[in-house]
Amino acid sequence: MRIRHTASAVGMMALIILGICAQSPAQNTTGRSQEWRTRGPVMPKTADGATLQVGTFNLTPRTPISENVEQARQFATSIVEVVKTMLYSQTGESAANAAGRKLWYDPNTLQMTITDTNENLRAVSDYVKSVVAVGKKGRSDVVLLKHQTASDMSGLINRVTGLEATSPAEGGAGGQSVTKTLRPEGELTFRDLRIRVTKINQNDVNDKNDDDVEMVLRTPTTSEDRTIKEFRSEFIDDYEINVIEVRPSGNNEGSARIEVRYNPQGTGVVAPTRQ
Repeated sequence: MRIRHTASAVGMMALIILGICAQSPAQNTTGRSQEWRTRGPVMPKTADGATLQVGTFNLTPRTPISENVEQARQFATSIVEVVKTMLYSQTGESAANAAGRKLWYDPNTLQMTITDTNENLRAVSDYVKSVVAVGKKGRSDVVLLKHQTASDMSGLINRVTGLEATSPAEGGAGGQSVTKTLRPEGELTFRDLRIRVTKINQNDVNDKNDDDVEMVLRTPTTSEDRTIKEFRSEFIDDYEINVIEVRPSGNNEGSARIEVRYNPQGTGVVAPTRQ
């Protein structure tokens, strides 16, 4: 009887110990899970320590396509190819993918998703915003990529995105210049000047030279709202801003071709450059 009683007591103790052990992992796991949720996900980094971010871009054309949906897909595919050239021309796509920098494109939804650095995502965003809408006239170049150098590719991308930079010798006295075609909410950054276009105005429908551009100008010392007419230029700090061409399309939309020249000696407002 004593042996049976002892065995029974041992059995009860074993059950109690097993019950405690069964509860402990659940409590610990819950604690770790809560701690992980409060920390949030850790974003991957490149070999040089740059944090990778995710960006999603809608490649649907701005203007309706009357022909067929396939034209929209071709339009989006051409954008993807240029973006791949921008992102992977130096390292190669395979090496970039191995470092976590990847691109996915869904031809059914015309959505492009990219994992890359903030700097590269901003460059892609600027390019996508600046792409000419389908159906509008534009220039095209056929380039054999196999025989292009890095400097040639840089010039090609600048032409595709609408960004053209000139050297001091080409820009004349006063320093470098840059030219870019912008739409509302589009931005141009040159040295320490940032320009953001807010509206394209068609003032007098009978005067094609009466159009103007509303923009926000920012430098390290100045932030101003300016309205500059077509063929006129104005100065802010050491920069001359010249509105070369304005193409309104109604409802304060359209595009404007803007040239910025670094000109430390310039002051005042310049009269129209042409009629």
